[in-house]
Amino acid sequence: MEKIQNDYSTQTVKSDTTLGYLTTVMSASKRDNLRIVLEKFSLITEAPSYTEIHERLCQTHASFLSDGKDKSYIKVLTGYVHNQIAQSNGEIKYEEFTEEKRRISQQLISKVLSFPATYVSYQPSEEEEAKALELPFVKKIYDIEYDDEISIEAIEHFYRQRKTVSEEMQGYENRDYRSYEDNLRNQHKAEYRLSSLDTKIETQIKDSKRFYLKFLATPASPFQNYNDTPVFFRNGYLHELINENDDMIWKLKVDDQ
Repeated sequence: MEKIQNDYSTQTVKSDTTLGYLTTVMSASKRDNLRIVLEKFSLITEAPSYTEIHERLCQTHASFLSDGKDKSYIKVLTGYVHNQIAQSNGEIKYEEFTEEKRRISQQLISKVLSFPATYVSYQPSEEEEAKALELPFVKKIYDIEYDDEISIEAIEHFYRQRKTVSEEMQGYENRDYRSYEDNLRNQHKAEYRLSSLDTKIETQIKDSKRFYLKFLATPASPFQNYNDTPVFFRNGYLHELINENDDMIWKLKVDDQ
């Protein structure tokens, strides 16, 4: 209480009435009574964890779904709310929210969930592009002597994936992404070894370019319950992993090096 009084007293803007109440309550003549009153209160300051909130939402707002679909419903709906708040200054219309709930639930019931498409054509700003050009994943593309056109496409996928995850997939947890990351990492490792078997020093760059193009052109494996996970999401996530892991590269290894 003393800290509250001291902090409030030093504020630039304050109410004389509130300051008067604090002064009266904290006066020496009132302290014994204040101590008696405070002993009758219990302050609970521990906020519920994300898991607890998520489970509560599943139980109260998604009980009509089963087999894990309730969790997917809340995750996708959370991403929608977060994205709408970011785009409309915190305003979400009841009719639009209700329609989104209906659409998501129908898709889950029919086992078809459409991938978020807001950032499918997102173009990085000049500042974002400049920052990316200094990142390891772009430098590893230059290591196989690819031109700017290929690196710009990689940068676009990199930011589209980041925007989608941060703005439209807020409901997913780290473990949901970890499984996808592990699959991508293992796939890259296996195909890198296979592609390196027959490469020679004189064809190393050409073979590396072929490995890069072939890997990024393959259909994307599905993320969670989305049946139409786009290539930009998988490729963007791959560039993210390559950016963070020194041992993940595109330049193939020549055995006699």
